[in-house]
Amino acid sequence: MGRLVKCVWLEALCVTLVASQCPSAAEDGGLIFDGRWGGCQKRLQGGGAISKDVYLYGRFESRFRAINCSGVVVSFFLYKRKSEEDDNEWQEIDIEVLGKDEAYHFQSNIIGGEAGNRIFSQQLHGSPDEKSFAEKYHTFAIDWTPDYVKWLIDGNEIRYVSSADKSVRIPSKPMEVQQSVWAVHPYIEDWGGSFDERCLPGKAEFDWVRVSSYEHDTRQFIPLYEEDFSESGRLLESWEGGDWVLLESSFLLSRSDFRKTAVEQNDGRLTIALMHSDVTTLPDPYGQIFCHERSIRYQPSPDGELTVPRTHPVLGHLDYPSFPISSPTDCQRTCQAHPQCRHFSFTEPHECKIFSHVEDAKVRHPNGTSGPRYCVRWCLAEERDLSFLSRGGTLWSNDADTLTQCNQWCMRDGRCGAVIYDIKTSLCSLKGWSTAIADTDEGNEATPQGIRVTHRNDGLILMSKKIACGWPLRREALPAVFRKDPRSHSAIPMLVGAVGIAMVLLHLLWLLRFYCI
Repeated sequence: MGRLVKCVWLEALCVTLVASQCPSAAEDGGLIFDGRWGGCQKRLQGGGAISKDVYLYGRFESRFRAINCSGVVVSFFLYKRKSEEDDNEWQEIDIEVLGKDEAYHFQSNIIGGEAGNRIFSQQLHGSPDEKSFAEKYHTFAIDWTPDYVKWLIDGNEIRYVSSADKSVRIPSKPMEVQQSVWAVHPYIEDWGGSFDERCLPGKAEFDWVRVSSYEHDTRQFIPLYEEDFSESGRLLESWEGGDWVLLESSFLLSRSDFRKTAVEQNDGRLTIALMHSDVTTLPDPYGQIFCHERSIRYQPSPDGELTVPRTHPVLGHLDYPSFPISSPTDCQRTCQAHPQCRHFSFTEPHECKIFSHVEDAKVRHPNGTSGPRYCVRWCLAEERDLSFLSRGGTLWSNDADTLTQCNQWCMRDGRCGAVIYDIKTSLCSLKGWSTAIADTDEGNEATPQGIRVTHRNDGLILMSKKIACGWPLRREALPAVFRKDPRSHSAIPMLVGAVGIAMVLLHLLWLLRFYCI
């Protein structure tokens, strides 16, 4: 993971530093350092939309076209909110189109039980016309009643589960409608297929969503709501008067984060993309290149060497002094501009090589300089937003004597982005890396009335998050394209300003004391 170095004082907080990078091994799904937020994020981003309202029974339909890409899942499903929390009953009904085998299959499923002991009833179904679900639009439907659950494609019944079937428990609590696109983690590639990155970027297209209520007396479905995505541009969220909430979150079995930027309305359809995360070259806040190895060249693993990019998907043409690349710093920034790059090697005068993976053995070369994608020192900082940390998912939990011990465990586990320590029970929970959240999300929890704030800390819960020392960067250090984003701004200048004003007032009061005497 990296070596621990001594505790230092940073911004009035004693922290332990670790020199390391984000874990990039294949078994971790691949994390990448995000220079805007100062933390690790997943290399891929998908998207999802959740209905503002919840429903108890009904018919739920969506007409969509999936993505033909192994390892990619396009989902349309019903979900009881907070099912993932400990001791809550899990309730979910799924339609999941799997991108493997040319997107020819979809899975139906009812999930029950609890978060730590879920009960599955999945079945795999082939395309009714023996063509890929990515080739044309199909209408998928879930009929959910107290007596049965039925799955249909283009009006034809595919599967039927009765309440008399004791092996399956039909959900009985209100659920929300979700539609999403994500890539499977290596842990579940046996189910979802080995991920094929050559497919990116890919888009699923949703033509419309319809909801009908269920009348118990007549046993009929009555049309209740329809969304045809007729507007163009960004989908309005519930806090803006819309009917949906866009996901900004993640879960452990996905190698992609859910990001709002992946969801758009175009030509009367909702498109949800799966693509590489925005990776941004930013200045080095430490003012030094402490992680560069002089007189060393890395050797790529098989298929580990990458093509050097000339442009960046967000910033356009990279602002280098000139090409060919003329310094190790330029070569490192080139690595930062490639979504798969983990390491670089620069050989004077102009040779830059970038790699996704390298061999452990290194070659000495008098004109060589090599290093990782970013030079990162990790710090721990206090966090007060419990809902933010919960988005990263729980890696594992164990009893700890103190928060300090809990923090040390996190520092030694590259997958860990935060910790939650319960003083009352002494339980330490290590959390995965959480995605950045827009200020307007207000916790991003949908209710029939809109968004409800879920930020909380009752004093019995202590929380820390791992962040690169020196981040977030000062606004003036950011490229102009990012200066308008409030998430990129540091609160430190405001704090320093407030302290300065307070010192001036205290000084004036001290002078007035002598004047009054």
